[in-house]
Amino acid sequence: MLSETPPSRARRWEAIFLISLVYPLASIQISVATILFPMLKQEFDLSHQQLGTFATIYLLSRAAFGPLWGMLADRFGHKRMLIASLAINGVLVFSTGFVASFDQLLILYSLSILCTVAAEPITYTIASTVFPSSDRGKAFGSMRAVRGLLGGGFILAVGWFGSFEEGWRYALMAFGTVKIAITLALGKRLRSRVESSNRDCNEPKFEWNAFKSVTKKPVFILFTLIHILATGMLMPVFMPTFLVELRGQTLASASALVGAMKICMFFGALLGGVLGDLLERVSPSKGRIVLLQAYAAIFASLNVILFLPDWQHTSVLWTLSLLVSTVFPVGFTGCVLPMLANVVPFHLRSASFAIMASLCQGLSLAGISTAIGSLSEHRGLDNALFLAFSIPYAIIAMVCIALYRYYPSELAARTESANGPAVSPHI
Repeated sequence: MLSETPPSRARRWEAIFLISLVYPLASIQISVATILFPMLKQEFDLSHQQLGTFATIYLLSRAAFGPLWGMLADRFGHKRMLIASLAINGVLVFSTGFVASFDQLLILYSLSILCTVAAEPITYTIASTVFPSSDRGKAFGSMRAVRGLLGGGFILAVGWFGSFEEGWRYALMAFGTVKIAITLALGKRLRSRVESSNRDCNEPKFEWNAFKSVTKKPVFILFTLIHILATGMLMPVFMPTFLVELRGQTLASASALVGAMKICMFFGALLGGVLGDLLERVSPSKGRIVLLQAYAAIFASLNVILFLPDWQHTSVLWTLSLLVSTVFPVGFTGCVLPMLANVVPFHLRSASFAIMASLCQGLSLAGISTAIGSLSEHRGLDNALFLAFSIPYAIIAMVCIALYRYYPSELAARTESANGPAVSPHI
C-alpha cells in the first residue's frame, strides 16, 4: 500500500461543506413539493388528498429504501453510490418540470424520492471519516448547522418562483440543475477512502453476516431505541398550531417564532458538537454518555415547562421555545452520531445508520405523529405534545444507564480491532 498523507484541516472542512450541501437538497425535496402544491393544485385540478400522497411517498421510501442504499454503499463504495443517486435524482427532478399530467409528475417524483433517501445514511458515513473521534462532534454539528441554513435558503428560493406563471416548472428545473451541479462538484473534489486509488485491496466490504453480528450487540440495540424515542423532530410540525390555537399567538407571530427556533437549532448543533468533543477528551469512554444523559433529562424537563403551564406572557413563551430549540440538536450532534461512528466499523456504518434513522425512526415518527393527532382530540394538543416530547426523552436518560455498562467495552474492543487510519487520507 502506498504511503498516505492525512488531509489538511482545510480539505476536511471543504469535504464537510460539500457533504452539507447534499443532505438539505435531499431532505427538503418533500418541502419543495408542498411549497409548490398550490400551483400544482391549480395546474392539475388536485385535492388535498394528493398533498398527503407526497408526504406518504417520502416516508415509505425512506423506511424501505434507506437501508437498501446503506447496504449498497457499504458494499460497492460510499462516494460511488452517493454520486449515482444524486445524479439520477437531479435528472429526474429536472425532467419533472416538463410533465404534462399529474400521473407523470407523480411517477417522476416517486422515482426521484427513491434516490433522495440515499443521502442520509451515506453522508453520515463519509462525514464520520473526515475527522478523528475527538473532533467528530464539531464535524457533525457543523454539518447539521450548515444544512439547516442552506435548507431554509433553498426553500425560500423555490418559493420565489411562485410569482411566475408556471413557476413550478422553472423551480423544479432549477432545483434539478443545482443537484446536478453539486454532483459534479462532489465527483471532482470529494475522494472517500473506499474509492481511492491508494486503498488497501483487502479493505473489508459489507457482508450480511458481519452486519447481523453488529445489530445483535447491546450498543446497537440501545442506539436504535434512542432513535425511535427521538420525537423532537416532530416539534416543527405541531408548534405553529399549538402557538396559534392554544397560546393565542397570531399566525405571523407563530411563524416568526418557529423561524427563530430554527436559528437556535443552528447554534445548538454547533454547541452540541463542541461540548461532546470536549467531554470525550476528558473521558473517552463515558464523556459523551454524560452529555447525552444530561441533555435528555434537560430536554424532557423543558418540554414539561413549555407545554403544561398556560403561559400568558409572550416573552416567557418565546424564551422557553427558543431554549428548547437550542437544546434539541445537542444530543445527536455531540453524542449519538459520534458514538455510533466510534463503535460501528466503517464498512457497516451506512447500513447501520439507515436501519436506525431511515427505517426504525421513520416508522416511529409516522406512528407517533398519528398518535399525537388522535390523542389531541381527546386530551388536548398541549397534553399530547407534553407526552410526546417529554416522556420519550426521560426514557432516553434511563437508557444511558445501560450505555455506561456496554459502550466502554465495545469502544475498547473496536479500538483494538480497528485497522487503518482513524481519519480518511483520501478526502
